[in-house]
Amino acid sequence: MTKYHTLKNTHLAGIVLLIVSVAYMLVYALRQAGQSWLLILSLSGHSSVMIFLMLCLYLFAISRGAGKRRRASVENPLTASNHYLLVYSLSPFIGALAGIIVSLSIDRPYNLAAMISGGTMLASFLAWIVIDPALGLLETFFPESRFRRLKRQAIARSARVTQQKENRRLLTGIETQHRQQHRQWQSQLSDDTDRLTEMIRQSTISGTEDRAAAVQIAVKAWQMGGGPCMKYLHDMALDRYKDKYGQSVQFDCLAYWWDGVGNWHSQWTLAN
Repeated sequence: MTKYHTLKNTHLAGIVLLIVSVAYMLVYALRQAGQSWLLILSLSGHSSVMIFLMLCLYLFAISRGAGKRRRASVENPLTASNHYLLVYSLSPFIGALAGIIVSLSIDRPYNLAAMISGGTMLASFLAWIVIDPALGLLETFFPESRFRRLKRQAIARSARVTQQKENRRLLTGIETQHRQQHRQWQSQLSDDTDRLTEMIRQSTISGTEDRAAAVQIAVKAWQMGGGPCMKYLHDMALDRYKDKYGQSVQFDCLAYWWDGVGNWHSQWTLAN
């Protein structure tokens, strides 16, 4: 077992000791106040759910924070050192030991369990809530820690800039590829675009249609570039119709004729 897992298990054991100590002190305080065991048991049943949820949240927090401490050991030479983490994890046990020593050293020994619980709670509070944040804040002012932190941030910024440049390069490459592909389609399908434009015109004026020829052109476009090529040819035919006759197509007969070619589906067919 690695030192990291040993420290983590020690800290978990300290948490269990702290929870037991808090529970005992609550029960002890209620008994000292003259409350019955029935009331204490009823309160413990309702509070156990909250204690369990708080424990889960805390375990999640320390499991996330432990990894960060390991990664920030260079920036935090004190609070991320193994000796400090060992003392940090053993704080509840140190408090319990102090409670035993104090209880045995006085003339009239107090409730030993209460002294152990009180020492555990006090030591845990001081170590985890007061001392550790204060030392962590103090470390941020160390010249070496500041230098390491600024260096890490500079490396992170450089990595982000590099990634952004790579993303822009990939995007530019994709856009260039699409433009080249569109120019190729436009060159190869120019005559077919004129034919489709005339088919749309004849369908608009006289209602006549040459659906078989339109489907053949659609199949050709599908074989060249699939659905994107068909979409490009469709839009190019409609734009050419508008430029040539000065009006937009009222009914998209081209999309209707092509329904079922490849993965092309007309909105009119879907509506029906």
